[in-house]
Amino acid sequence: KNGSVTVHTSGTVDIDAVFQVTDHTGKTCYRKNLLSTVFIRTTALSFLNPIHTISVAEPNVRDVLAETEEAINQLFHNTNTAPFIAIRMAQRFGVSNPSPRYVNEIATAFRMGSYSFAGESY
Repeated sequence: KNGSVTVHTSGTVDIDAVFQVTDHTGKTCYRKNLLSTVFIRTTALSFLNPIHTISVAEPNVRDVLAETEEAINQLFHNTNTAPFIAIRMAQRFGVSNPSPRYVNEIATAFRMGSYSFAGESY
């Protein structure tokens, strides 16, 4: 159910460390040990800068496609996506306040890509 993390370093975990992360679905991605924070001038507000791979100096189509695919994968594999979609689908198809069990059934079908009930698969 849980994923795994492998650390690739030159001896110590520093800014050059790379983390190989495999989530509970088996998807593997690599993360660099880097914190990028954006500060908003004249305020005390800040937020973490999203990870990106597109070169600002030399952008190309391959990098744009890879980054777009990764953004979609992040949304699709987020643990909150399936229940969010399930609630909206149930409400769209006439159940204004779906039960937790019903939401779980829809969310599981969304994650698995199929649904089985009474010996029938959809």
